[in-house]
Amino acid sequence: MEQIFQAIKFDSGHIGSLTSISILTKKDIEKKNYESNEFDKAFMYTQLLKENLLDIEYDYKAKTKLVEYCRIKYADADYQLSLIDEFELEYNKELAIEWYTKESFLYSMMNRALRSQDIETIMKMGFFILDLHKQIEKIYNEQKNQHEIITVYRGQSMLLDEFEKLKTSIGALLSFNNFLSTSIDLNISTQFAIRAAENPKVNAVLFEMIVDPKISSVPLAFLAENSSYKYENEILFSMHTVFRIIDVQHIQDQYWLVNLNLTSDHDQALKTLTDHFRKEIEGGTPLDRIGHLMLKMGEFNQAEKIYDAQLNSENEKPWR
Repeated sequence: MEQIFQAIKFDSGHIGSLTSISILTKKDIEKKNYESNEFDKAFMYTQLLKENLLDIEYDYKAKTKLVEYCRIKYADADYQLSLIDEFELEYNKELAIEWYTKESFLYSMMNRALRSQDIETIMKMGFFILDLHKQIEKIYNEQKNQHEIITVYRGQSMLLDEFEKLKTSIGALLSFNNFLSTSIDLNISTQFAIRAAENPKVNAVLFEMIVDPKISSVPLAFLAENSSYKYENEILFSMHTVFRIIDVQHIQDQYWLVNLNLTSDHDQALKTLTDHFRKEIEGGTPLDRIGHLMLKMGEFNQAEKIYDAQLNSENEKPWR
């Protein structure tokens, strides 16, 4: 077991790392309380951002621009610079999952950007987000008839204030705002949760997620052949997967067990919420809608970056 953890490198490993979540409470759902200060607008931010990122047509310059951006970001990190060189030479869309599951600049940069809502970095990575989503979707379509209801796990740490909100939100909707790495191996996931308990500044959490492919079309992929961590029995969900919180229990003073069910395609509360926010930014190009989304979120500097890029790029597609 210890050898496995050394190989995975727990502190930065996918299954054990912090991930960004948003919660929509039952109160907000029932009262359609979407404009209140308590409403977590980030809940819909990632969904609408994802929809519009996937609508952009990326050209061959997209990878070059990301590489240039990454070289500036990692100018003092020789190892990451060597990976950036490798990415520039070898990357293609069929390798998106393999590159995401490596311990490299792509995983850390993307998840940090999604957590902090860093729109500049997210837009630079847009083509990679599209490639990753499409590859997960492709594997899902090939595998979806092979599986009944499955249970997957994720052991990780959570910030104290973030967990307090989760603990008091039974019945609420919870979204993971980035791509979500999980495992079918309960033992490994539990060990990740227990390891997280060593840090007094966070809560150790084990998510137990029930997934029924018959009622949900959320793309997920079994990564036996695609992941850089083949021993993790890893299952990767696409960005912004939404679950309902069923229960939260404290297990032997070691960690918290959080039971989640993947939402149905016919979840009316989620559909009503999504339709409400989608209408607020409709019209124009995908970049117009992303700019409008930034304004709705109160991210005026982020919106300005998008609109400036459009105004200053008459002969070149923005963010590519």
